[in-house]
Amino acid sequence: DYAAPEQFSGGAITTATDVYALGVVLYELLADVRPRRAQADPTHATEPLPPSAAIDRVAGNAQARRRALRGDLDRIALKALAAEPQQRYSSAEALASDIGRYLGGRPIMARGDSAWYRFRKYARRNRYVLAAATIAFAVCLAATFVSLHQANVAREQAQRATAVREFLVNVFDNANPDENRGKPIAAHQLLDTGAKELARRPGTAPAIEADVASLLARLYQDIGDSPRANDLANRALAQSENARVPDEVRSRALLAAAALEAENKNSYDHALAHAREATALLDGAAQKDWKSIAEAHRIIALCLIETGKYADAAALLRKALPVQIVQPTARSEALADEYVLLGRALENLGHFDEGEVSVNAGATMLGEMFGKDSNRYAYALNQLGMLLDDKGDYARAEQTYRQVLKIHRGTLGPDHHNTLTAEYNLLGDIEAQGHYAQALPQRLALLERRKSSAETTPIEKAQDHDAVAIDYRELGRFDEAVAMSRQAISLLDASQGPGSSYSAGMLRHLGLALAMQGHYAQAETVFRNALAIKLKYGPATSLGACGLRNDIGEILREQGRSGEAIEQLQALTRDACLIGLTETDPWRPKVLANLSQAQLDAGDAASANSTADLAMRYARKVFSYHYYGLGLPLFAQARARLAVGKSAEAEPLLREALAVRSPPHPANDPRVLEVKVALVNALVAQNRNDEAQTLRREIEPLLKASSSPYAADLLARLAAH
Repeated sequence: DYAAPEQFSGGAITTATDVYALGVVLYELLADVRPRRAQADPTHATEPLPPSAAIDRVAGNAQARRRALRGDLDRIALKALAAEPQQRYSSAEALASDIGRYLGGRPIMARGDSAWYRFRKYARRNRYVLAAATIAFAVCLAATFVSLHQANVAREQAQRATAVREFLVNVFDNANPDENRGKPIAAHQLLDTGAKELARRPGTAPAIEADVASLLARLYQDIGDSPRANDLANRALAQSENARVPDEVRSRALLAAAALEAENKNSYDHALAHAREATALLDGAAQKDWKSIAEAHRIIALCLIETGKYADAAALLRKALPVQIVQPTARSEALADEYVLLGRALENLGHFDEGEVSVNAGATMLGEMFGKDSNRYAYALNQLGMLLDDKGDYARAEQTYRQVLKIHRGTLGPDHHNTLTAEYNLLGDIEAQGHYAQALPQRLALLERRKSSAETTPIEKAQDHDAVAIDYRELGRFDEAVAMSRQAISLLDASQGPGSSYSAGMLRHLGLALAMQGHYAQAETVFRNALAIKLKYGPATSLGACGLRNDIGEILREQGRSGEAIEQLQALTRDACLIGLTETDPWRPKVLANLSQAQLDAGDAASANSTADLAMRYARKVFSYHYYGLGLPLFAQARARLAVGKSAEAEPLLREALAVRSPPHPANDPRVLEVKVALVNALVAQNRNDEAQTLRREIEPLLKASSSPYAADLLARLAAH
């Protein structure tokens, strides 16, 4: 009963076959009977009765139901059930879209068997007699229809353009210069005038009102007035649902709403739905509006990226961009943004070099369109800076953020939200290169400036406290680091609720500070809580989850649980999060260095040396950008060399590790002291006892002054040599 005619005749099985089956389901829902069973002779029927007629054959159906089906619903069902596959809907999405049009009171795409269509079928049966007449008639009719339709469309478009132009001229005329006494008229004054003018025109045609409201909504969005932008976008959507509103106007209203919804982190589903509906309308248009198509793709890709669907976003943009860039009207802001978004998606998939090429392409377009001192160009540079951060190229990222900051200060002023965000990002790169002492006073000042800014979100305030906590930790001020981390988490939980997606990173920073204090059990609990939150919002193979699993492996080793640590870290080296990384990703050498130390603690010096060598091989590639990060793999390799009696090889490794750790870490920091204790061991092993004794006298008081378990362990190691 659900099979299409071509399945009986041996014809091609295509998407149209599935559409037919869906048509049967729709028919059965409408008429309480399947199409073939509604026929007098179902074995020979190819064209089903309309659902409204089929109801007559089913007992108990009221006349009201028959009336309800006649017209649009009959047409939709019969189009899905057309005997010829090419006459059906082109896809399930097209069928769904037409049902949506019916539910929204809009004209449907399906049409009944017109006289022209019936004539065409008759001509096909009598093609030898009527072929010439049919062709001639078709040409004449088509030419007449196209001419009339094009003239009508052109007239309507001209009328709308004139009405919108007159509206905008009136807005400027009403911005009374007498009231401003020669002062510049601000953008919001013009917009407010336009909004009032629109409100005074209740008789405005729906298409014109939808277009003007969409325009004003976008402009209010640009100046950051979201409430007014939302009101106008909703008004545009409501007006665009009128049956007389053309698809092009409806698509603009949908995109205005979607653009606003995409800015609201809780409205990505609505933004996707509206942008996809706009895409369907734009794709179906005879003349392609490539700028609007690019805007729709931009919004869809942004929503996919923000919800973690990076592969889907990359696939969409890789398919769309080659088609769009060859169009003569395609060079647009939205197209440039698509390149930038493709770079973001590739960045999150670990394809840093390819992503950088894409972001640079978008930045170049924006620079040519708006100038290299514009905020649009700065936006693209900011995305480039984030990509370079993830790539580990902190020096170039710092230069990029300095350029962003310069643009924002020049165009927006020193206290604008975007300027303060650029400062936040720049300080992150200064810290990533180990310059925490330089960054800390600037971080504290930025925290106070952003705290007093009305535009700073609760999440950003929490992030400012978290960033200061990191500086405290890296400078060896662990008590202050723990206190500041707890304050950051408290601020975040107060605004987002416990366990939000942002809290995993802040919990990790708290765990690292607790570990430095020697509170290993507490740190392990915090790390495991952070990992649970990460897994709630993403896969176990995400880089954030892998970083926390590495932290857990390290804290297990610190507690003397070497076997558990080895199991944890070895599983991590086999996981997709490390296998799929580029050779310049910083996580791989960190995990391998921790695994080497765990193997050494378990007494397997041979494996520890092999793993440490692998860690250093990767580290030399990675940390050409981030020299400070060499400390851990250098120390792991030095410990492994000492364990097999190669103290002469260990000494230069330890001195290099000391050089990259001090500064930024102070002299009493455990990360500095552990290197010096190992260096004493290396000197003693080479019978350089005087040098060893001098170094011992320097570090012994610092270890005794510390109350951490790790300091006690280091003191015991020192005494053993």
